[in-house]
Amino acid sequence: MRPARWLLAACLTALAAPVPATQPQPPRQQAQVTPLLHTRGQLRLGAIDLHTTGQPGRHALAAGGHFHLRTRRWHACQAATTVYGVANLRPHDDAAHRHPDFFTADGHGFLLAGDTWLDWRRGATGLRLGRQALDTPHLDGDDVRMQPNRFRAAVLHHATPGGLRLGAGLADRMAGWGNGVDPARFVRLGEALGLDGPSRGVAWLSAETDEGAPWQGRAWLYRFTDVADVLYVEAARSGHRAGLGDWQLAAQFDRARASGAARLGDWRADTWGLALGLHRDRPHLDLYTAVNVSHGAGGAFPSLGGGPFFTTMEGTGIDALGGPGRAWLVSAAHPWRHGARRWRLTLAAGGFRSRDGSAFDRRQLDTLLEFGLGRHLRLTAVATVADDRSPADADDRQFRLIADLDFR
Repeated sequence: MRPARWLLAACLTALAAPVPATQPQPPRQQAQVTPLLHTRGQLRLGAIDLHTTGQPGRHALAAGGHFHLRTRRWHACQAATTVYGVANLRPHDDAAHRHPDFFTADGHGFLLAGDTWLDWRRGATGLRLGRQALDTPHLDGDDVRMQPNRFRAAVLHHATPGGLRLGAGLADRMAGWGNGVDPARFVRLGEALGLDGPSRGVAWLSAETDEGAPWQGRAWLYRFTDVADVLYVEAARSGHRAGLGDWQLAAQFDRARASGAARLGDWRADTWGLALGLHRDRPHLDLYTAVNVSHGAGGAFPSLGGGPFFTTMEGTGIDALGGPGRAWLVSAAHPWRHGARRWRLTLAAGGFRSRDGSAFDRRQLDTLLEFGLGRHLRLTAVATVADDRSPADADDRQFRLIADLDFR
């Protein structure tokens, strides 16, 4: 069914549903009602600079932001739209020296209607149709450039009385830097995965437990049409130990099997992961360590977004190996604040190696500084140094800065 028909069907369903009678409001209160629930916006400044051995330096400087409108809910329906804009502040850079993640394929700024959706909700059940944010293991927003990833999708969700969240969805197009083609266009998901020709997108089913319980779990079953069936399962146990602090132990499993026309090849891979996190209040310290191991043809299945794997770092992860391999990560973070100013410094080191090291062998160090002032100003700066130990010997250094100013 085409997206326009989805929207029409959802509206007709909502209007036909019985609505509880409400008491009429006094004239003064009725006069104060507006159709918009709220407006919200953001200004963003972004810079990125990359130097790789044997290649010209690539950089970008951009200004942009977004403006968001959302209506009040009426007959169980609510609508919203968000317009994203990006301007190239160095328009005269040639293609060889321009970093591709911020702009269109030809280096221009753009305007994009990103989030444009209709949402229907009654009780514990909801349905959202249109361009929207997704937060799933293999499809997600990954907001680390000038705009987050957005998807054209239909998503159904239901919360059970026992604390279980069930979901189902369909997605066929994606915009944002994560599509690898053009962040200003909603391209077919098959094109984002590197397929030639038309593709029919992704369908999924999901189940998740409520957050906050000592035991947490979630499971997702995807069908990437004519590519692969993917099962992702994650379980976590958290608690507190006197003298040690809050801790969490998590495990993950990702299984990919080629299906249909198998247009990415005969993918048959299993990826495992373990992670341990520790939070202490005195001194303020967050410690984290994780490992991932992938077996089988194809290696860890790729994601459209940041991906689910515990060892993912800035710009790389175990799904970048192109085959079976392993990865590890250790990090330490120290948060502090002074009045309305908030700081957080994180140091992370990791390694990524294919089975024999000839295809991929990389050691990486990330330094992340986050700053916040009140409720409206945020700044994130990330410096990455990578040592490529494979025969390609493509060491790189990258610096990324994102500054946000929110307003209502």
